[in-house]
Amino acid sequence: MWNNDFQLMHITGKKLYDSFMQELDSRDIVLSKNIRILPYLYEMPEALNIANLLISSSGAITIAETSAIGLPSILIPKSYTAENHQEYNARAFEKARASIVILEKDLTGDILINTINDLMNNKTKLRIMSINSKKLGNKDATKEIAKLILEIIAK
Repeated sequence: MWNNDFQLMHITGKKLYDSFMQELDSRDIVLSKNIRILPYLYEMPEALNIANLLISSSGAITIAETSAIGLPSILIPKSYTAENHQEYNARAFEKARASIVILEKDLTGDILINTINDLMNNKTKLRIMSINSKKLGNKDATKEIAKLILEIIAK
């Protein structure tokens, strides 16, 4: 059962914000106070750190940020990306039991809501997903990249 005991932030991207809001208006959809639609979020690190669950595509930056803080997720890989890399990213998180994957072709409102409800009503599963997500993160990635750059420069 869906309730309003949550805060949902949906970031559309600047290009899609106006058309998204117009679509809501054309369907006479009135959002409750716990739902915010934003074109962009400059405070993404803060938002991720207080989130209980991320629903997102599975680009490299997003999953790196997600695993750095150990955030459980529902990943919906974009189907049109080069060499289907987002699905590969998402499947790696799914295999590690850090994420639930829903392909775009399978995505419906009911599937998404049921998946969210199942997770939000199972704190144990969310905690396990969080732990597994954190295991995938690499907090030393910046140092490792800098070290590689210095080694290349030295050669």
